[in-house]
Amino acid sequence: MHLTKVCRKKFGTLVTVFKDTHALSAAFFQPIARLAEQAGSARPCPELPDDIWIRLGLHRLMEQSGSGRGFLQENGPRFDPTPKHSNCFASLQSSRRLAVLGEVNAALLETAGFDDRLGDMPELNDCEVFALDGHWRKAATHDPRHDRVKMAVGHTVTA
Repeated sequence: MHLTKVCRKKFGTLVTVFKDTHALSAAFFQPIARLAEQAGSARPCPELPDDIWIRLGLHRLMEQSGSGRGFLQENGPRFDPTPKHSNCFASLQSSRRLAVLGEVNAALLETAGFDDRLGDMPELNDCEVFALDGHWRKAATHDPRHDRVKMAVGHTVTA
């Protein structure tokens, strides 16, 4: 029996809610695609376009895969073109990609209309204020050992 028929039989009309998730995803990420294309640092890269690279990174943040390889194996096929291990991980070191990401982020922030919630606190006028988030994860199988011990890896994001 076809999976859609099984789902309809089991879940009824819920299937129609999830049927067009590709269109929802495309609409959600459309501003990123447009801004990545307009970025001054953008370059044509048919193997892994800038907008797909950014979407891939956002999906990686939201997924629960234990490693980057696991993430690509589970989620890579949903992207067109499907990212390859070699170009995906090599692109993480690209200063050009980082510049594109910075330009897209700045453009999104300009259009987002966020309120400056700290702007009404004059005592902060001479201070730089940063937001911070972080987490630790178990060492991946390919992480190097230090004195024969694999170390946990910490990630910190600041803004």
